[in-house]
Amino acid sequence: MQELTLSQAALLAALPRAPGNYSPFEHPDVARRRRAVVLTRMVEQGYITPEQAKRANAAPLGLVAPERRRGTGQYFLEYLQQGLEAKFGSDMVFKGGLSVYTTLNPVMQRSAEQALREGLQALAARQAAKVVGKGAPAPPVPEGAVLVIEPQTGYIKTLVGGSDFARSEFNRAVHARRQPGSAFKPFVYLAALEAGRTPADLLDDSPLSYTFGGKTWAPENYDGKFRGQITLQQALEESVNVPTIRLAEQVGVNRVIDAAKRLGIQSTLQPNLALALGASDVTLLELAAAYAALANQGARMEPIAIRYVTDGQGRLVEENIPQGRDAVSPAVAYVLTQMLRGAVERGTAVSARGLGRPIAGKTGTTNDFSNAWFVGYTPSATVAVWVGHDRVRSLGHDETGARAALPIWIALMREILKDKPVEDFTPPDNVSLARVDMTTGFLATPNCPKPVVMAFVAGTEPTRFCPVHP
Repeated sequence: MQELTLSQAALLAALPRAPGNYSPFEHPDVARRRRAVVLTRMVEQGYITPEQAKRANAAPLGLVAPERRRGTGQYFLEYLQQGLEAKFGSDMVFKGGLSVYTTLNPVMQRSAEQALREGLQALAARQAAKVVGKGAPAPPVPEGAVLVIEPQTGYIKTLVGGSDFARSEFNRAVHARRQPGSAFKPFVYLAALEAGRTPADLLDDSPLSYTFGGKTWAPENYDGKFRGQITLQQALEESVNVPTIRLAEQVGVNRVIDAAKRLGIQSTLQPNLALALGASDVTLLELAAAYAALANQGARMEPIAIRYVTDGQGRLVEENIPQGRDAVSPAVAYVLTQMLRGAVERGTAVSARGLGRPIAGKTGTTNDFSNAWFVGYTPSATVAVWVGHDRVRSLGHDETGARAALPIWIALMREILKDKPVEDFTPPDNVSLARVDMTTGFLATPNCPKPVVMAFVAGTEPTRFCPVHP
C-alpha cells in the first residue's frame, strides 16, 4: 500500500462493494464517481484534507493498457492458485509465505501465447472476409487453448487457457469439455492393435447405415467419397470415417473406451459407435496427457504443474515426483506412433512435415466445424491445440483442425525445436519395420502403387507380396 498514490488507493477501496459495477475498465465514469465518494468519506473522517481529495479526484484512473495487462502465464498461475487453495487454504496461500516451484517453461509459454494469438487473429480475419459486403454482423471472436507436456515426466511446460486472460479468465485448456472429433480416432486404432489387428489389415470403406429407434444414421467421409478396401494405415492417416466406425464395431466400443481410459481420458465416454468419431466431450488436458503416453512408449505420467512447495521457513510441504504406470505395451505404442507419423508425412497433417522432424499426430474436426484440434508429439514434447467458440457455433466452412489448429501447433513447435538436435522414436526390440503397399496391405515390390514403411509387432508382418504383372 505504501507504493500506491492516494488516487489509486481510493479507487481500490471503491471496488469491493461491487467490482463488476465499479470496474474502471468497463465503467470508467462510474469508477470515478465511486472514487470521489471514498475520498469524501476520507475527508469527513479526517484522514486527508479537502485539497488532497481535490488533487486525487483530478488524477486520471491510470489504467494499464490491455496488451500490458496480458502477463505471461496468467492461466497457468490461476490453475496453480486454485490447486494450492484447495489443498492448503487461502490464508496459507496468500499469507503463509509459500514458495512454489513449478514446471513452467517461461520461454515456451510466451511462444505458445504468441502462436495462439496470431493463429486466432488469422482465423478471425478469414471469418471477417467471408461476411464483408454481405450485410451480415461481424462473426464472434474465436477462442483457443494450448498445452505442452513433457512425456517422460508429465510436467506441464506450457498452459494457455485462452487468448486474453484480462478479457476472460475461463481456462479452456483444463475446464472446457468439447468433442474431439477425429483426434479421438487413435484410441479406436489402439484397441484394434491390442486385439491383434495390424496397420496392413484391410477395412471396408463403403456406404454404411444404422437404424436406432426409428432413425437412420448413415455416416459419411469428409470428402464424400468411398475408397473400397483400404488398410488401417490409410484409414487413420487420411482420417476416413466409415472404416473407423466399422473397426470400432468389430473391436467393440467397450474396448475402445478401456484403451482411452488407460491412457488418461477421465471424462464420461458414451458407449456407442459415434464415439469412434469423437462424439463424447473431453478436455484438452486429458487429450494431451493421453497422447503423451504414446510418446512415452505407452507409459502414462500423471500431469504435474508443481514440482515442490516450501513454507516461510523453507520446509518442504509438498513434492510431486513423476508417477507413471504402464498403460499400453511399448510395442503397440510404437506401432500406433508410426501410424500417426503417416498422418504428418502423407495425411491430414501434412503441413507439419515442413518442420523436418519425426512427428506423430492427429487432426480433429467436429460437425459444422465447431471445434478444431491438433495433437502431435515428438519423443520429448507433446503439444495439443484446440480452437473454437465458448458457445458452440461453427468456425466457418472448411475451418478444419488442419486449417485452424495445426498452424498454431506448427508455429509453437518450430520455436520448441529450434536449435535442438533431431530426435527419432526408438523402436522396442519386439517391433519390426516392413515396406508395405498402403492400399492392399501386401509387402511391397516394384509393382506396388503406394509403398510405405509400416511398423508391426514382431511376427505379425504381412507374408504376401504385391502380385507381379507381366
